[in-house]
Amino acid sequence: MIPMITFKRFLVLSLILAVGFFSRSSFAQSVSDASACRADVTFLMDNTGSMGGPINSTKRNAQSILDAISGGDPRFAGIDTRYAVATYWGDPREYVAGGSSIWYCHRKSCPYSWCNRYICENPSGYCARYWPSQCISREPTEAQKKAAAQKAFRINQPLTDSKTLTRRGMNEWRPCSSPGGCGGDWAEANLFALQQLATGGQSTDGACIDPLYSGASCSDHGYASGYDVGWREDSGRIIVWFGDACSWSTTVDITEATKALQSNNVVVAGINSYSEHSGIDYYRDGRSGRCVWDGSKKGQATSITESTGGSLTNRVSGTAGTVNAILDAVAGGMAQSGSAAAVSFNVSSITEDTRVYQSFFNAKDWSGDLIAYDLNEENGSIGDKVWSAA
Repeated sequence: MIPMITFKRFLVLSLILAVGFFSRSSFAQSVSDASACRADVTFLMDNTGSMGGPINSTKRNAQSILDAISGGDPRFAGIDTRYAVATYWGDPREYVAGGSSIWYCHRKSCPYSWCNRYICENPSGYCARYWPSQCISREPTEAQKKAAAQKAFRINQPLTDSKTLTRRGMNEWRPCSSPGGCGGDWAEANLFALQQLATGGQSTDGACIDPLYSGASCSDHGYASGYDVGWREDSGRIIVWFGDACSWSTTVDITEATKALQSNNVVVAGINSYSEHSGIDYYRDGRSGRCVWDGSKKGQATSITESTGGSLTNRVSGTAGTVNAILDAVAGGMAQSGSAAAVSFNVSSITEDTRVYQSFFNAKDWSGDLIAYDLNEENGSIGDKVWSAA
């Protein structure tokens, strides 16, 4: 524990730094006057079959959107901005079967077309039911896991200052585009894509932290795409996330995605085609990949955007609505990502009990906090949250 006088001085200094960044006469000035600011903005788009409207609106207006964020809109004047483009499709479990094992049936042993290398999610699947002697069970190989991850998510364009390359990356967006296709069910790879962007394509944790819903099984085999967007060390990091369906949570759950985003200082701004509690803001996924509505509980997108200090814009449609939502989301994300003050340590060298302290400032309501995290003695990585001043 740090002494109270030290804590108070640290928190006051952190808030002064944060308020100094935002103490301007207007929100527009608060962003544009930050002359030395750097912002990395990644546009993440669902490319499954129902996303034609958002994809076309964004592509059609890509030049005006990028011109505005590059300084044409006074909210962004003077900011060194780079852009990236990324895509997600179905969850990795849709490309390598979910559950604890993969069940194969082979065409030569089964006369029906649906048994052509049919993959059952569980031993009671059709092929296993009718031809149990022809099915085998085994864990996916590393090559299969990587292939599944790279079908679920890809980076079309790593971070660049070139608007031409950014537009070229966006032009690869299409409903049912390759390699992920149309998506085999309703739920998609939203949370997996966010985790991959935050971590530079590193492996998922191979576990399910959040409680599973009835009938679900953990499908996280440890998936890594290896795709690194290239965040700059000293930049504000914003993901503008477009989608219209919930995410599978049996591969990457809310807790894992949130931890990845927070520990890498990424702000998420959601652009939802549907209303609150629908689209990307459904409460959770369900059996057979359906999305579950519950108006009394926090939706997936609400959880992610609130926990990262971002924003969620619902019912976004049409050209004007899409453009305005994107610009507002990026402006808000830049403001929030620029609000974190420095990190402090409670000792001069890493030991078993080392804590890392980080201050936070919420640009929306001018609130602040000081949070302590465990620090891994062996590799220096940030661990679990252990204390908060709020």
